[in-house]
Order: sequence, then C-alpha cells, then structure tokens
Amino acid sequence: MPNFLKKYKLLFLKEFRELYPTRSAIFTQILGEMGTILLYWFTAKAISPKLEFTEKMGNDYFSYVMLGELTLLIPATLLYHYTKTIKTLFRDDVLDYLNTQPYNKTLFLLESVFPVTLLKGVQMTVTLILLYLFFNFKFPLTQIPILIIAIITSLPAFIGLGLIASAIILRWGRGERVIIMISNSAYILAGVYFPTDVFPKSFTLIIDWVSPFNNLLKSIRKLNTPDYNFILLIQDLSQMFFSGIILFIVGYLIMELSFKRVIHRKKSLLI
Repeated sequence: MPNFLKKYKLLFLKEFRELYPTRSAIFTQILGEMGTILLYWFTAKAISPKLEFTEKMGNDYFSYVMLGELTLLIPATLLYHYTKTIKTLFRDDVLDYLNTQPYNKTLFLLESVFPVTLLKGVQMTVTLILLYLFFNFKFPLTQIPILIIAIITSLPAFIGLGLIASAIILRWGRGERVIIMISNSAYILAGVYFPTDVFPKSFTLIIDWVSPFNNLLKSIRKLNTPDYNFILLIQDLSQMFFSGIILFIVGYLIMELSFKRVIHRKKSLLI
C-alpha cells in the first residue's frame, strides 16, 4: 500500500475510534439519528408555519428542516474541525513536537479533514435512508446527486473559514467561544429552521453576502422552484466554488503565519 494511503488509513482509524470507541457505539449512533429525526418530526407536526411563509417553506415543515440540517451537516463540521484538532494537539502535547518537524504543518491539518468528511458522509447517508424509509421525506431522489455536488463545491469555503478560525486559536490561544457563537448564529441565520425572508431585506442581503451557509442552502432550496434552471444552478455553484477558493487560500496563508508565530512563542497557549 502506498505511503499516502497508509497515512489516510491511520487518520481514518483514529477519527473512527474517537467517534465509535465500541461496537455498540455504531448502533447507538443510528438510534441517536432516529431519535433526532423523531424529535423534528413531532415538532414539525406541532408547529404550523405562518401562512405568509407557506409558499417559501412548503406544506411539509419536517422536510424543510431536515433538508437544511442535511445540507449543512458536513460544512458545519468542517468549520469547527480544525479548531478541535488544534486543541487536541495542544492537550496531548503534540503541538510543540509538530513544530519541530520538517513537513508542512498546515498540510498536515488539511489532510485530517478527509476521514471526518467521509464519516459525516456515512452519517448523512444513514439519515437519508431513515428519512426515505420511515418518514416520507419530500426531497426527490433524483436531486440527491445535485445536493452532493453542491456540498462538495462549498467545501473550499468552509475549509478556509475553519483554517482562519483555528489560526485565531493558535495565534492568541483564545477565542473559541466567540467562534462557536458566530458559527452557530450563521448556521441558524442560513434558514435551516425558517426562511430568511423573516428578516429585513437589507439584513438578508448582508448575511447572504458574508455567509457561505446561506449561499449553499439557498441553492438547494431553489431546486424545486419553477423559475430556477440548470444554468442558474451552475452560476450559483461556480460563484460559491471560486469565492471558496479565495477563502481557502486566505485561510491557508493565515494558518502558515500562525504556525510560524507559534514556533517563536515563549509562553504556553491559553487553551
């Protein structure tokens, strides 16, 4: 087996063992997913959207929320993944050792995202199977490939933002709570649980411009609208991808500078 495959295998096994320390943990994960879906199901049955937003949300509030959750599952994970990794490296006293090694530290961080993305992809697949089998999930199966392509297209943006967030932690040793608060707010404001039309138009324009969550989820929500076609979809995905590449480059450069700063640090991080 080539060395790079061995490396990715070790990264995958490490992440897998952290998520599933025992065999029963896999079964517990499936039960947990079913429990979460049931919670949304009964909540959706109890809550009726306001009449003026029915056109935006459709008659099935449950499918509306679950589509938002599924679309942002992997991007939201990547946004926090690098901060979690930096904290783990520091907690296990690996960060100082890592700084003495000749290989690229930022590249080392980037490679750690592959097993996380794969495992979250498996979780997303399990959730979709449960939704279609037991809950009459109203999202056409034929559009699942488009959903996957859209998520992949958005990954550079979220990886870049994740690198920027972790670089802040690495550079100053603090700021995690603020980062979590901002990312959670962006997640909710993207329209997972309600359409962004509830906000003033000027505010909606601002969050659409600054948040890749909004761009990704709006592209998926528009799939079933009559005036949305393939050309508009390609335009949205292209814009999301190329702006994501810029964020990725910025995040990569900031992370490189932060690692150089840590090498010369004379005191411990305050994590």
